[in-house]
Order: sequence, then structure tokens, then C-alpha cells
Amino acid sequence: ETGPWAFLCWPMVFLNWILPQLFWWKRARTSTATLFLVSVGILIGMWLERFLIVMRGTSRDFLPSSWDLFTPTLVDCLLLTGTIGFFIFAFLLFVRFVPMVPISEVKELRHELVETERARGAP
Repeated sequence: ETGPWAFLCWPMVFLNWILPQLFWWKRARTSTATLFLVSVGILIGMWLERFLIVMRGTSRDFLPSSWDLFTPTLVDCLLLTGTIGFFIFAFLLFVRFVPMVPISEVKELRHELVETERARGAP
């Protein structure tokens, strides 16, 4: 790749193809830090792949006279920040109104409730 997207294509190739080859060595497979760093690298590489698929598709039209690199407008940037903000807002609402309760505690409380009701003589 030597086109206008080469600066993103070659890191994608490294992160998706070459970096996972470290797992041929047992020392890399058994190291938690190496596993974490390689997995983050692969995630970044996969994001670059999807980014390149979308950006290459939008930068080329059916008419060669209209071929140009995509540059985001203010509306594009505001849509991106708005969707991220809406997701964070919805996530915070979820955390506020649907508290996390571990299943083990629910089972333990249920067991205690059944024992209490048996002691009272309830059916």
C-alpha cells in the first residue's frame, strides 16, 4: 500500500498480522502483561481496519472526477460527540436506576428468607 491511507494501513498490518505471531513462544503466551498488550494492539488494529474500510469507501465515488479524501465537517464532529455523550448519559442513568446486585447475595438472602418463613410457620 502506497496510497494516501498507507500511514494507517501499515500499522494495521503490523498490529493484526505480525504482533499475534508472538504467541508462537510459550513465554509470551503465559505472560499476563504480554497478553494484555498484544490484545490491546489487536483491538487497535481491528479498529484501524474498520476505519479504513469506511474511509476508503467514502473517499472514492463512482466518478473519478470527484475522488478526494474525506474530511469531516462540523456536523460530522458534532454527531460523533453527541452520540458519545448520549451513550455516557444513558449508561449513567442505567447505573443510577438499576443498581448492581451480585447473584450470590440474592441467593443468600433468598435462603435466609425461606428459613425465616419456615421458623414463623408460614407455608
